[in-house]
Amino acid sequence: MLPEDHQYHQERARQSLLTRKPGRMWARASLIVAVWSLFIAPAVLGPLGVAAGCVAIAKGDKWWGAAGVSGSAVAEVTGYCQRIFKEQIGHLAS
Repeated sequence: MLPEDHQYHQERARQSLLTRKPGRMWARASLIVAVWSLFIAPAVLGPLGVAAGCVAIAKGDKWWGAAGVSGSAVAEVTGYCQRIFKEQIGHLAS
């Protein structure tokens, strides 16, 4: 392979990385925020994850965006339930 071919293929690979899925970054952020909402502030991070998932869907990454929206909603509810359960256990132990 000639050096010019190598540079051409590197440039093509870089362009495909940049233009592959513009919503993928938002979908990843949505899933990361969903995990965080299990442990820290589900009232804030849950809707933030849903919003990031909606942006991912709007930018064209429909499957992962929907996974982010669903995951954030479930994590938000689970985070609330964890806090309620911890409070109930704390009252029983006292």
